[in-house]
Amino acid sequence: MTANLLKKSQEIDWSEKKSFLQHTRYRPMYDRAFSDLLEKLSKDRYFSDPGHLRQNFLSAFDHWLHDSKLNKISGLEAFPDRDFIIGVTHSIDDLHIVHGAQLVTMENEYAYHKRMKPEITERQVGSLASGDVLAFAIPSSWYGDIHPQTLEILDRCQELSIPVHVDAAWYGCLKDFHFDYSHPAIQSVSFSLSKGLGLGSHRAGVRYSKERRPGPVTVINDFNMCIVSVMWYGIHFMKEFGSDYIQNRYGTAYSLICDKLNLRPTKAIHTAFCESSSGDWAPVGIRPFLRYLVDDVDEFK
Repeated sequence: MTANLLKKSQEIDWSEKKSFLQHTRYRPMYDRAFSDLLEKLSKDRYFSDPGHLRQNFLSAFDHWLHDSKLNKISGLEAFPDRDFIIGVTHSIDDLHIVHGAQLVTMENEYAYHKRMKPEITERQVGSLASGDVLAFAIPSSWYGDIHPQTLEILDRCQELSIPVHVDAAWYGCLKDFHFDYSHPAIQSVSFSLSKGLGLGSHRAGVRYSKERRPGPVTVINDFNMCIVSVMWYGIHFMKEFGSDYIQNRYGTAYSLICDKLNLRPTKAIHTAFCESSSGDWAPVGIRPFLRYLVDDVDEFK
């Protein structure tokens, strides 16, 4: 632990500040260096050939996914169809438009599904049914890791011929995450740079699919309607910060915060589990503590 981190931790009234744990809408990490690079890049000229730039972006993104020293994913070679997406919510919008009432989720999934469709069906393993199309997060934002029944869910979907479309938006902010996406039930996997590189306001990601199918994402890519500026930002951010920046910069502070506030760590840098009552644990966001200790930013407001 650095001397500055220790000094900052001694300045905090941990009991008083515990009220700043985020019990909903856990804000992903952001770093001063992200703002500095955005300011620099905004003054530069970006590429004008969207077709060429898109291929560069897709290639750089695939390298960024697999270059992590803290995580290990595999199986994406089973998904030869690759498209630019305006963040993972873009691919989720695509699923809602294409599949309508067939689209279901598991419990504790990304709240955006309910915002899009308040009546969306939430399944448990035993209630999955033929005709469903499952949107499923791997990793899960609730667990900060994979859902504990992930393989059981995927196997059940394979038995029932239920296509699974994976939301992997949280991949960039984790450590010690290992997963093989080649399970035959999985038909697409969508990643983005929002959680790992602070580009939530410049949404850029990639959808990996086994087969090309009609829908908004396909149309945007086929007609070169991709957003040139965010692809350009994404390439520069991946090159500048690499795959593990957030965990390497804030990991020591994360452990200190979990210890001080009696939290149970997850694999995600900005969430942990808090015990609200005896034996009742739920995820909370800890970004204000991380930014105060490491980035000298006061979000206790």
